[in-house]
Parts: sequence; C-alpha cells; structure tokens
Amino acid sequence: MKTTIYLLPGSMCDERLWSKIIPLFDENYELIHVPIPLKNNFCEMAEELLAFFPDKPINLLGFSLGGYLAAYFSVKYPEKIDRLFLASSSAKAFSHEEIQKREAGLNYIHNNGFRGLGIDRIRILLDPINHENKELINILQEMYAKLGIVALTKQIEAIVKRETIITGLVNLHHPMTFCYSSDDVLIKKSWMNIMSKRKKNAIFIEFPGAAHMLPLEKPQEFALEIKKWVHTQI
Repeated sequence: MKTTIYLLPGSMCDERLWSKIIPLFDENYELIHVPIPLKNNFCEMAEELLAFFPDKPINLLGFSLGGYLAAYFSVKYPEKIDRLFLASSSAKAFSHEEIQKREAGLNYIHNNGFRGLGIDRIRILLDPINHENKELINILQEMYAKLGIVALTKQIEAIVKRETIITGLVNLHHPMTFCYSSDDVLIKKSWMNIMSKRKKNAIFIEFPGAAHMLPLEKPQEFALEIKKWVHTQI
C-alpha cells in the first residue's frame, strides 16, 4: 500500500517546487501537490482543503506559506490529520512592520503593475551559495510569473491577517516535524525556540545555511527527513 503525502506549497509556488524531491521517492510513495486556495483568509482556505482532502486522516506537509496553512488546518480539523510536517515555516503572526511592508508592496503592485520576481527577493529566498544558480532562479521566476497578480494579491491579503499558532499545535498529538535552515531570515527563530520547549514530542530539523527553498536547494536531505517523518511512531 502506498504512503500518500499531500504537499502545500509556499507563496507564489506551483508544482515545480517539488520537482527535485519527487524523483527521490519510489513507487511506494504518492506525493500530491495541492495548490494554495485563492481565498480571502485562512479559514476559507481551510474549508476548501477540507472539501478536497479524502475523508480520512492524511499526511500533510506544508512549505513556507503552505506550512502556516497546514498548521492552521491541523489545529482547526485535527481529526483529519495523521501526521504534520512544516518546512521553512514558523506559524507566527507578522509584526506591525512586516505587515506594513507587505501592504506597501501590495499598493505598489496596484499602482505600478505586476513586474515579476526581482533579484533582491530571490536573494532572500536562496542561500548565498545559490545566488548565481540560474536553474533555481529561473524556476522561482517562472512560478511567480505563472501564478500572477491575482494569486499574489490574494496571498498577501490573507497572510497579513494571520495569527500566531502555538497552543493549538502543542495540543496536537500527531507525529510532527519542523524542518528549516539555521540562518533563514524568513523563519522566526524565537517562535521555533518556544515550540521546541513546549512541544517535546516533535522533531526539529535544522539545516546549516540560509536556504529557504529547501525542496529545491537541499532535495536529498529534505526527502530523507520526509521519509523519516512518515515512519515516525508516536
């Protein structure tokens, strides 16, 4: 019997996010990409996922924005989860300054149009060793361009409203793994430290470096942690 894993991608990411890890899984695994629902808030997104997922507990992996959504869904519908994997994601509310930056970016897009993913943003997403990696840069820019302004607007409008999820995750009794890079500037290490102290039965995997795009930048290591996770016993 195959082990099925549902994959929620990050902001402005499509199925190409998983292109380097899927070949690392044999016929005993089924990895299913699930696009981020284009809804106004995480409650509506979770409701759409509830209708999409099978009527049984699932293995749910979320990356970055998809990690927050996976955490939110798991807390809201714990009976629908078998195990949970959060990659490059701290399920934390944004600070006032972070919200202002994203709202300013949204206003800029509305006033000046959609111009694609710039090199400054790419350098935040990738480890410095990959700043000149044309293959990875092309993948990021192509995903961004394909999803376009509608997806970007919806995602920004939703994420500025997100709340910190700690207590709900702590109360879950499912096998849970948190996987992230030690110097990823998009990860809130303070949140991760709190979780590691309060969630004693969870597994925390910290890779060296600043890679945010773990499925693309560290596919071998990332795939290995996924396989460990799906075979973890409570």
